Amino acid sequence: MPTNRTTLAILYSLLALVLFDGMGLIIKRLSADYGAAELSAYRNLCGLIPAAIALWSSKDWHAKGRQLGMRQWRFALMRGVVLTFAQYFFYLSLGLLSFATASTITYASAPFAVALAVPLLREQVG
Repeated sequence: MPTNRTTLAILYSLLALVLFDGMGLIIKRLSADYGAAELSAYRNLCGLIPAAIALWSSKDWHAKGRQLGMRQWRFALMRGVVLTFAQYFFYLSLGLLSFATASTITYASAPFAVALAVPLLREQVG
């Protein structure tokens, strides 16, 4: 029996938006008492727990012998550095701007992603 994976993907995306906005609201509230770098560090440390649980419960990871090696570690490292700065600057903006303004600017990133997909990923945009 085929399932509609598009509907499921849309629901997952909407759930992710709600959770990201929830995280942003919490960061906005805590930014009065903590710095952006400190909040980013706490978020990432706390984020290791569900990531470790997801990895440990993965059947595929157990089937492959529980290896943690990465073939493209340079890209993973580069992604980590870019994400660290992006997260820091977003948390910094939440402390300086209203939540609605910071979130609106963040969600305006879609046109930039489309524009960069052409030179970086050689995507066809129509």
